[in-house]
Amino acid sequence: MQGFKYYNPVGIHFGPDSLDVLPQLAEGKNLLVTSPGAVRRGMVQGLKGRVEIVAVIDDVQPNPTFEYLRTKFEFVQGLDYGKIIALGGGSVLDTAKVLSVQPADGQFASLEGLIKGAKADYTVNPLLAIPTTAGTGSEVTPWATVWDMGAGEKYSLHLPDLWPQACVCQPSLTKSMPWDLTLHTGLDALSHSLEAIWNKNANLISTGYVITAAKKIVRTLPRLREDLSNLELRTDMMYAALQAGLAFSNTKTALAHAISYYLTAHKGIPHGLAAGFPLPHIIKAAQEKADVHGVLQYIWGPNPYEACLEFFIALGVPTSCGEMGISPQDLEEMRGSLNAARAGNSVVDVARVFDILAG
Repeated sequence: MQGFKYYNPVGIHFGPDSLDVLPQLAEGKNLLVTSPGAVRRGMVQGLKGRVEIVAVIDDVQPNPTFEYLRTKFEFVQGLDYGKIIALGGGSVLDTAKVLSVQPADGQFASLEGLIKGAKADYTVNPLLAIPTTAGTGSEVTPWATVWDMGAGEKYSLHLPDLWPQACVCQPSLTKSMPWDLTLHTGLDALSHSLEAIWNKNANLISTGYVITAAKKIVRTLPRLREDLSNLELRTDMMYAALQAGLAFSNTKTALAHAISYYLTAHKGIPHGLAAGFPLPHIIKAAQEKADVHGVLQYIWGPNPYEACLEFFIALGVPTSCGEMGISPQDLEEMRGSLNAARAGNSVVDVARVFDILAG
């Protein structure tokens, strides 16, 4: 057995009544970051009855940008709060993580520099993450995604102390998700788990999480399509997404996510679908590596590529570039603009995957 390391400091509260712990976790004054959807579904009002909220940011949209974050950064300056509560999906958690970072000079330019890899002194406000989707895994990771849509660029704020202090996972919060959002977030969770397999940072703990998470997703998503209000299935999906998060919190993502950034920035494809689409094609290439193939067989059976392809087709997920509206020129642009760090985590040959994508 080879040596490895694994670290995740997030306190996890999971279960049907996990929100009951909030008064203990969020004592004192809190800033709430959430989305319009959470407001419409009454989640925000329910939260206000449990903890003290001094201010609310409730207009978070998918894929937070520098422009949006600058306005919210300026809004929170001078507010009197101790912790940030993030109630929502991945974009809400990303926004809250960015706003939890306070540069020593109080300038957004310094925060933008941190996001883009520069150095600056900063402090971090404690963050409590309450996911309302089952896919992002951001409740147990130390990074946040920020977009520059004008330039077609995606950035990741990654700081050693950006982990949420705790996450509160109550599966009933996901029951109102429509099928398209359920599917896309489920594909994101599946991508997180599989990306931790063909990954140079894979270890025994992450792989254990991966196998359990991916098998549960593959078993649960088709059933959930037919019974969206089934709380048992919602619980399984939230637990699988959490396990996938625990896996890639240490491995980081790899080639599928590197491909997805182009699809989201240039084609407007939702992140989960963009991250899920490449999976069968990467699996086809990954099967050529015996150690990776062996792990994939635990999830998909003797023929992982065929099984994954059938799974996608059964769910109505596009499996070819043509179905996704990706032209040969798009494919070449995608290859040339791959996020080097994410693609570099992959042990699967990038050129081979693009040959498969090209058909």
